[in-house]
Amino acid sequence: MLIVLEGIDGCGKSTQVSLLVDKLRSIGIDTLKLREPTDSPHGLRLRSILNEEIQAEHDEILDLFVKDRKQHVSEKIAPALNSEKTIVMDRYYYSTMAYQSASGFSMEQIRTDNSFAPVPTLVLILDISAKDGVKRVLKEGNADRFEKEDFLNRVREQYLKLKNEPNVEIIDASLEVQEVHANIWSFVENLMES
Repeated sequence: MLIVLEGIDGCGKSTQVSLLVDKLRSIGIDTLKLREPTDSPHGLRLRSILNEEIQAEHDEILDLFVKDRKQHVSEKIAPALNSEKTIVMDRYYYSTMAYQSASGFSMEQIRTDNSFAPVPTLVLILDISAKDGVKRVLKEGNADRFEKEDFLNRVREQYLKLKNEPNVEIIDASLEVQEVHANIWSFVENLMES
């Protein structure tokens, strides 16, 4: 299985990815936890750009996402799927679609540019208001250029447009951590039973 958790900054993705990985491993499922951008040279450059340590044009950012993802698919995702591991990812090409289309790029073009990437078995979009996402990010002291409420509102709108994509489910991320985890687990459990 390839399970992806998505959502705006502050929605609790990283926490929920860890909880899900721990749960899957506790029941004996060989599980690999991955994230994007990766720690490859392309991913590290992306992180520097996203953290405003260096500047880049939007075209370069999109190109770096694609290069980072191609390497990730080749080196980690495809081999893990071929060896029947379950992968839980913190962000995937849906993030690129949501964030970059909120910046004015075509969602369809981004989808086309990522057509090489395996389609996830399940995508869980953790939905929270931009206002609450910003509050959480500021509380954790992790504010960067994306944690601006108006931009996150646009990103959230783009994520919600993906609700009719194959294998995509929306999860209310405004609930308590354990409630969100239980809701996520119900989708994963249904997937394992089907």
